[in-house]
Amino acid sequence: MATSCSSAPLEARHVRADRPKTRPEILIPPDPGDAEVRRLAELVAMSRDLLALLEPPAVCRAVSPSCQQLLGLMPEELVGRDALSLVHPDDVAEVRLSIEQLLDGARPLSSRFRMLHRDGSAVWVHAYGAPSPAGGTTYGVVLRDVTERMEFEELMNEAALHDPVTGLANRRMLDDALTAAVARAQRSHQPLAALFTDLDHFKQLNDSYGHAAGDHVLRVVGRRLRGATRAGDLVARYGGDEFVTIVLDAQLPVVARAADRIRAAVRRPITYAGQLHRVTASVGVASWHEGMTAEELVARADRAMYAEKRR
Repeated sequence: MATSCSSAPLEARHVRADRPKTRPEILIPPDPGDAEVRRLAELVAMSRDLLALLEPPAVCRAVSPSCQQLLGLMPEELVGRDALSLVHPDDVAEVRLSIEQLLDGARPLSSRFRMLHRDGSAVWVHAYGAPSPAGGTTYGVVLRDVTERMEFEELMNEAALHDPVTGLANRRMLDDALTAAVARAQRSHQPLAALFTDLDHFKQLNDSYGHAAGDHVLRVVGRRLRGATRAGDLVARYGGDEFVTIVLDAQLPVVARAADRIRAAVRRPITYAGQLHRVTASVGVASWHEGMTAEELVARADRAMYAEKRR
C-alpha cells in the first residue's frame, strides 16, 4: 500500500476547494505502522475475496491468505508464479487480452473466467483490476468466487431453452436454431430439412391413464427420437405431443430414412406402472428451398404430417 511522506497533519490533506466534491482524495495515514494500516491489513486477511499484486504481465508478487480457500494453495506457492498458469486453458486467451487492455490503460479489468483449484476442479471468479499508479511496478486484482452464481445462471439458461418434461430443446431454442439453420442454408446452399412428429391417439392415453403416464411416454419418446437421429441434428418438443427435428446437410433419401427410424422407435412398447402402452407416430418431412422462411419450413412439415395421419 502506498504511504504519504508529507509531514502535514491529516486534516490538512483533505480535498482542495477547487476539486469536485464528488471525487474526494483518499486519506492515507503518514505512518505505515499506524493502527489504521494494521487494521486494514487484518481486514484484507479476513476477506474471502482473493487480493493480489501482480507484476506485468501477470507474475504474482503478493496475495492474500484467502487463496487457500479459493484455490487450495498457500500464498508462498503463488508468489513468483505466472497467474495465467492458474487460469482454465479455455479462458487463458481472453484473460490475457483483458490484462493487456488493463496495462495499456484502455480500460479497467472486469471479467469472469475459470481458475483451477489444486484438486483440478474449475472455480468461476469475477476479477476486478485497476492500472498501477504512475511509476508503479505492480497492479492490483481482486478475485471473487462466483461459482454458485454461475451454476445458478446456467440452470436458469438451461430451463429457458429446454422442455421441463422431456429435456429436449423447447420452442424458443428451436426457433433460434432453425432461423440460424435457414440463414446458413441460404449462404452455403447446403440441404436442410425438418421432420414434424405427432403421436397418434396420445390424448386418449393421457385421459385414460393420467398425466403422469402421459409425461412418462413423452420422456421415453424424447429419448428415442434422439437415438433415431444423428448427433448433429436438433430434436425439440414443439408442444403437447408434437416434436420437430432439424436435419442439416442431408439429402431427402437420408431424411426419409430418419423418419422411418423415428416411426419404428416410437412404435416399440412403453412400460409404465407395470402396463405396456403402444404408441405410434405420424412423421411429416419437408425440405428447405431458396426463399423459404423457418416458419414456412415447419408449416410444410406439419402439413406433410397431417397428410400421413389421414392415410
